[in-house]
Amino acid sequence: MTVEIRPAQRTDADTLTAIAHAAKRSWRYPEEWIRLWSNELTVTPDFIERNRVCCAQRGGQVVGFYALSGTGSTRELEHMWVAPEHPGVGIGAALFEHAVETARAEGAPELRIASDPNAEGFYVKPVEEGEFIIVPRGLEHRPVADEECHVVLFEPATTLSTGDVQSELTVREPERI
Repeated sequence: MTVEIRPAQRTDADTLTAIAHAAKRSWRYPEEWIRLWSNELTVTPDFIERNRVCCAQRGGQVVGFYALSGTGSTRELEHMWVAPEHPGVGIGAALFEHAVETARAEGAPELRIASDPNAEGFYVKPVEEGEFIIVPRGLEHRPVADEECHVVLFEPATTLSTGDVQSELTVREPERI
């Protein structure tokens, strides 16, 4: 069954709120914590009107959603939830790809994500030996390895290891082949 992504309507607010609460509960947080997070997990009709909110549908049923906020060159992924009864079938990937494409189309090359630690596996992709990955220009990234590994980077000689950001992580003269 394919996933359709459409703009959210004000009338979707209760469904989106239910999905956010159910997804958060699926990580077995104490109910007391869920109550503390209730405002952050609640999607109102006004929120839908003020932000870019899109729903994923399968078989006519809303099964997930994302929300982008911000203006200018940066967007923030405010919400990204998939109904817990629909895991691992590509809904989250389709929503995320749509969110990235939407942010870029709106002129925002930077997408900030503040994620629940339980969702880290969705956003952090392990790289297998021999795998080739292209990181899109402007996408902030920070590769990490549990043990020593060898990486080959192809980029212009003028590209600093931290892009436009200057910090203690910036390598000004990396080893070049």
